[in-house]
Amino acid sequence: MKTTTSELQQLVLQESEDGLRPIRFLMDVMDAEVEGVKTADRIAAAREILDRCWGKPFTATHGSSEISDGADDASDALAERILRVIDEVSDDEGEAADD
Repeated sequence: MKTTTSELQQLVLQESEDGLRPIRFLMDVMDAEVEGVKTADRIAAAREILDRCWGKPFTATHGSSEISDGADDASDALAERILRVIDEVSDDEGEAADD
């Protein structure tokens, strides 16, 4: 019997608390709460979270100026958390360059 994409999605949702476990893991990686995590891993995790929450970034086309302003409190909190990680990573890289 061949498993359909829909069946596979249902199984993953069922086994991963509706997809929350993988997101929590990505957030732990982003926050460097996983042993051995590197800067590149933190950036990749932040990128994956952003892609899942807001989709892949759009490519601006000439003459396009539409911007969505529908952020809610949870989105704002996640964005602030990601910005803190970016600042930490930037600080870490600056200190490494000074050494």
